[in-house]
Amino acid sequence: MHKSVYQRYAAGPVVLFDKVDRYRPPNMSGHVDFAQYYDPNVKDPPAADPAQAIASDIETLWERRLAATRIGNPAGTAVS
Repeated sequence: MHKSVYQRYAAGPVVLFDKVDRYRPPNMSGHVDFAQYYDPNVKDPPAADPAQAIASDIETLWERRLAATRIGNPAGTAVS
């Protein structure tokens, strides 16, 4: 799951076409990381822990590759 999805669930209300409400797409209600957000008995759900299911930080990988090519590394391999 992309890191922005975790951030969006934890954030406040968002614009949903014609209304403002919490980000709660129905198709995600069964996802193990977000189930607590759909429980009607939980008023302030704890934030999801993305440690196990978050996707690679693809943006950072792109930035590293771009930086590698800018410093004269024609192969574009990542520079740590």
